[in-house]
Amino acid sequence: MSQYDKLGGQTLRDPSNGASRLFMSQVTVHQTEVCLPSGIGAMEADECQIDPRMCEGSVEE
Repeated sequence: MSQYDKLGGQTLRDPSNGASRLFMSQVTVHQTEVCLPSGIGAMEADECQIDPRMCEGSVEE
């Protein structure tokens, strides 16, 4: 089984469940440490959506 990381309707990667859990855990740690959202959404029904605007790294002050 795999989980899918998607941008719109396009699948960017489809790692195994274990690799996906590890990646999502790392994303959570990094978001917490830098106090910025990653743009990577929660895993729901074996898919997570990615928001490219949030991944750009630009922050409005």
